[in-house]
Amino acid sequence: MRYNDKMVREICHAVKERDRAAIVTMADYFINLDIVRSGSVIIPAPQHEGFSVYTKQIAEIVSKETGAFVCDILKCVPHETMYHMKKGRYIRKPVFYLADNIPSGNTFYFLDNVYDTGTTFNGANRLFNGTLVPLVYATV
Repeated sequence: MRYNDKMVREICHAVKERDRAAIVTMADYFINLDIVRSGSVIIPAPQHEGFSVYTKQIAEIVSKETGAFVCDILKCVPHETMYHMKKGRYIRKPVFYLADNIPSGNTFYFLDNVYDTGTTFNGANRLFNGTLVPLVYATV
């Protein structure tokens, strides 16, 4: 979906505010794509605080319905939000790291709510040696 499509922006913002209904809506979207399978690994994107919160909640719902495994090992050094980066108020790029070893799995999905600059996905994908498949709700 496109970020500016009807109600997409509102759902993305509600998810960031940890609105449970919006989180379930986004999880249902991923489930209905019918691409995540048992044996897959879902890597939730960390938020600017350094760890995943709402993306982990979404991943856990998707996992429960699909049999995929949630692996919350991707972290980052806390930084300003991507919104601030786009507004020119961003001082440094986020630094990503793995808090544990990469598990075995057949497909690694990188779950995030919005793909905009590609900074988060590209930083994560480097750590996973280019094996991540983006699983995003909206693109800008």
